[in-house]
Amino acid sequence: AAEVLSLFIGSDAEMRAIRDEAGQIAGLMRGLRAASFWMLWPADFPTDWSSDEYVGYVERRDMFASQRALEATGRVASAFPHPADLWEWITSKRWMATLAPQC
Repeated sequence: AAEVLSLFIGSDAEMRAIRDEAGQIAGLMRGLRAASFWMLWPADFPTDWSSDEYVGYVERRDMFASQRALEATGRVASAFPHPADLWEWITSKRWMATLAPQC
């Protein structure tokens, strides 16, 4: 049997609540394995929760903190798109500096 636990967020406070309640969220999952799928886009600009223009964009620091908190429970692995450390590295564009080590 499969189980799906979906979290729908509508504010920065709700995103931070994932971080703060990660242990409780992980405890709700009863399957043999637990994984998270993050259908969000990390952004460096203020989140506008009332606009239809940027649906799915969330403040990156809160998002990665929430994702890392779930991963830190040891119960919930990040399956999509990547674990927090890798995803933040890719989206921050810090990887570009590795292409020009002489600079």
